[in-house]
Amino acid sequence: MLSLEQFQHLQEYLTDQCKVTIKRNLIDTTGELTFSAKITGHRIHYIEYYSNTGRLIFEVSIPNYLFGNNIEMVKMNHVQTFYKKLQQDFYQLLNINIELNDITVTRLHVCYNLNIKNTGFCMNDWLTFFKKQRIPYKKEKQAHFSNDILEGIIFKAKINSEARLTFYDKEAEVRKKGKSRNISKAKNILRVEVKTSRQERAKFSQKITDLLSKDFFYFIMEKYKINQLLEKKYQEQEPNIPYHRLIEELQYKVTQLERILGFIRLKQDLQEMAQSLYEPKTFTNRQKEVLQLNQLIGQKIKNVKRLQIEI
Repeated sequence: MLSLEQFQHLQEYLTDQCKVTIKRNLIDTTGELTFSAKITGHRIHYIEYYSNTGRLIFEVSIPNYLFGNNIEMVKMNHVQTFYKKLQQDFYQLLNINIELNDITVTRLHVCYNLNIKNTGFCMNDWLTFFKKQRIPYKKEKQAHFSNDILEGIIFKAKINSEARLTFYDKEAEVRKKGKSRNISKAKNILRVEVKTSRQERAKFSQKITDLLSKDFFYFIMEKYKINQLLEKKYQEQEPNIPYHRLIEELQYKVTQLERILGFIRLKQDLQEMAQSLYEPKTFTNRQKEVLQLNQLIGQKIKNVKRLQIEI
């Protein structure tokens, strides 16, 4: 049990960014004085304590806690670092030793970053594909747009379900939040995020040490057949190289692409007549440019990395 004095002591030395709010309550029938205390602004996002139950509740974004952003992935070699840092923080704040086996998880998001850069498809290709799919155990589907651009797909068992599976454009989310320093880290990131249900967690236990594990991660990804879904995209459509990739990676200028693509379209529409529109030397040069572009695209497609979650 924690005392009121422990939280009052915190008020004396915490910074302006980190605050303690204490509420006292006198129980009329017994005359007992109880209190609740809330700590906000700490790197542990939210801490609350109730003296009548002795229950200490906290909420933390593990990547934000460890890396200062919620973009980077937490891997198994980071978990022990997280536990150690958490125990140190609670000891410094409240002079208590947190036992990991005493921590019960009431909410857990399982996430994975898929880098689509070399997959042969752009972000819109992937999100449009997911929009057409059915997910096991998730009958409801919601598409999220911003200025008519598809940015995410949410799957739920029911409309009002808290548990959900989401595929979304991480860079678009970061831009909306105005965190410009993190945009480069979020570029080309397709985030897979599962807000787990109590029933899913109960199959392992509600203990943090059982849930922050490779086994639970594997269970969640297998339950929703994520890798099978990703492979299905390649079975349905051949990879391609979006034009923006030609500009970014092959250093084509927009005017170059306009010239080459315009030439290709004229040849398709006018066929043999197209040659009469050009000087012989110009026509030959355009054909060489088209050949060079196709060779570069072909090489990029050969180097396509099929998108998979590595378990």
